[in-house]
Amino acid sequence: MTSPVVTVNLDDVVATVADLMIRHSIGSVVVVDAEGDLCGMVTERMFMPQEDLFPFVRGTVTRLMGANVGSDHTSAYYDAIETVRSKSVQEVMDHDPRYANPDTTIDKVIETIAESGENHVPVVDNGKPVGMIARHDLLRLFTS
Repeated sequence: MTSPVVTVNLDDVVATVADLMIRHSIGSVVVVDAEGDLCGMVTERMFMPQEDLFPFVRGTVTRLMGANVGSDHTSAYYDAIETVRSKSVQEVMDHDPRYANPDTTIDKVIETIAESGENHVPVVDNGKPVGMIARHDLLRLFTS
């Protein structure tokens, strides 16, 4: 587990999250409310474009944190990024992240990571984030 965990507030913007992730060389940040309780997460995966299937138009639409990229990807990515940079964390975060407690066993943490497909699981004690377990941390199990 890495501690302390890097957190952001609900009203912080996406550009702030990206900067924190780069400066700390991390793949996720925990979102906390005014009381410091876990209320969401933002992961580096969210910064990658996603294709959404729209059956009524018989095709897919590429989106980046809710912003349409469109068909001219070259310029449209820059436009989408510019739109998303100023969005609040609350607009783009995972509102229901899976988490572990300090007494959660390692096998349960591994199951949580495997089931969720996420690379990070926050550790929460009485609602407050106290650390982060990443897939990378699990490599330590293989060392002496």
